[in-house]
Amino acid sequence: MTEAVAGIELSPDLKKTLAFDAPEEARNLNHPYIGTGHLLLGLTRLESPAGPILHAFGLSRGEVWYAVRSTIGRGEILVSGNSELTPLAKTTLDLAIAEAQRLGYPEVTGLHLLFSLVQKRQGFVEGVLEYMKVNPDKLQQAVELALWCPKGDSNSHAISSTDF
Repeated sequence: MTEAVAGIELSPDLKKTLAFDAPEEARNLNHPYIGTGHLLLGLTRLESPAGPILHAFGLSRGEVWYAVRSTIGRGEILVSGNSELTPLAKTTLDLAIAEAQRLGYPEVTGLHLLFSLVQKRQGFVEGVLEYMKVNPDKLQQAVELALWCPKGDSNSHAISSTDF
């Protein structure tokens, strides 16, 4: 899951999210699977660029963790070992890969994963955004801006939820 897929590399930040952060979030909640909510939680840990966008919209790790716990609850049995991605989480990762390839990126980043999580508009992430009163259209616009105007581009700027 953390190697090159479909002829494109996964960035170091995305590898860390998939191999460590999302599974740890699932274990912390005693969930025996890695779903889209755990992927979103993993992305809140990133320093660039998906994490800051999430934070600009009030989606900090603590806030998202609380929303996940409040929405689907905490498992009753302690979970150890490796967990698998849910079918929706796998589909979301496939969409991230396709988007990176479509845009000509050399690797899939956390930003591509965030794009696919927000674009999918189903599953748990949609519920978290609604629970936290985040406008998914505005979040998607911010992610698209970051994807299409990468850091270092003369047209790029720090993204804030007030920009939308």
